[in-house]
Amino acid sequence: MTFARLGGLSPVVMAVFLALVSTALGSVMQVMVKFATQDVHPFEAAFIRAVFGVLLFVPVIMRQGMGALRTDRIGLLALRGLIHSGSMMLNFVALSLVPLATVAALRFSAPLWATLLAVFFLHEVIRGRRISALVAGFIGTLIVLRPGFVEVHPGTLAALVSAAAWGVVMIEIKILSKTESGVAITFYGMLFIIPLSGLASIFVWETPTLAMLGWILAMSVVGNVANLFMVASFKRADIAVLMPIQFTTMIWVSVFGYIFFDEGADIWTWIGAAIIFASTAYITLRERKVKGITGKPAPGSLGLG
Repeated sequence: MTFARLGGLSPVVMAVFLALVSTALGSVMQVMVKFATQDVHPFEAAFIRAVFGVLLFVPVIMRQGMGALRTDRIGLLALRGLIHSGSMMLNFVALSLVPLATVAALRFSAPLWATLLAVFFLHEVIRGRRISALVAGFIGTLIVLRPGFVEVHPGTLAALVSAAAWGVVMIEIKILSKTESGVAITFYGMLFIIPLSGLASIFVWETPTLAMLGWILAMSVVGNVANLFMVASFKRADIAVLMPIQFTTMIWVSVFGYIFFDEGADIWTWIGAAIIFASTAYITLRERKVKGITGKPAPGSLGLG
């Protein structure tokens, strides 16, 4: 079924449906990562995921031609890919060590890091309201971590650093999206993950079974489809409508975590996640209002892995 065949639905209803499916598929991909990293090292899983990600782009390039990959900013694209590589590997490490809901909660902090970093690297000006939201968001992060009250697990630190690295990637995407196509940004992003993750994998490599390769290929397809659905949703409705739907990720991963891994998210993780999400949603909407930008995300900015 194509999106066009669902044309009988209103654009907003269609957008909400696509966004819900996207968050569900994105959560399924996180579950698949967690399963995969039980049998192979997270670095190896990230490397194979990147290789499949590049191969899955071959049909797109064949349809659009090599011109879609033409760029004069290969250096920045390479830097973006390398930082994305670190973010992905740390995210995979986190998923292998701590509950899905904890990783999802901390992942919500990526836009906070992007906003903070934009002040230094893009010289953007943020005023009282967004500063207050930024402070509140980082308080939410501390609530999830609760340093001094519980031992901070290496997995939660990996998730937090992964989110911060993704914040850097978001800044780079913001710069690149002014001159580069979405295909080029996404393709080179995957391509440049391969060297660093491949180098890291050398030290932990175990030859994967055909079943595991099939599992990671499926994981890559699910991630790409989730990204496709989310982009399609943002083309049909304003960000004010769709931002709250992102929080359903917490519901999906909590349900999946309980069913497949006997995990439970404590009340503090939910409270912290809600504060982080509310802060990032406010900052996003406030930035849109101040700058008069559209509700469409930058290409590849969804962070689905």
